[in-house]
Amino acid sequence: MAKRKITVTVDEELVDRAHELGAEKLSSVVNTALAEHVERLGRLATLRHLLDRWEAQAGPVPPEVRADAAAAFDEADGSPSMAAG
Repeated sequence: MAKRKITVTVDEELVDRAHELGAEKLSSVVNTALAEHVERLGRLATLRHLLDRWEAQAGPVPPEVRADAAAAFDEADGSPSMAAG
């Protein structure tokens, strides 16, 4: 895959901690983290699309059911909630 050089700003404490834990190439760390985040965003977009289709066919999803679904997604994904909204 082609690479693009960009400038990013990250928390100094994260950089220090990454180095303490043995990360020598921060570009690799950032690339891996971004790839994982983009993959998760793709899964979330697919879930939102499916839920939109479901709502179009079956009507609005009650807030408590939506909250349960968001919690189940986060549990399965192992990440803090991004499904709200």
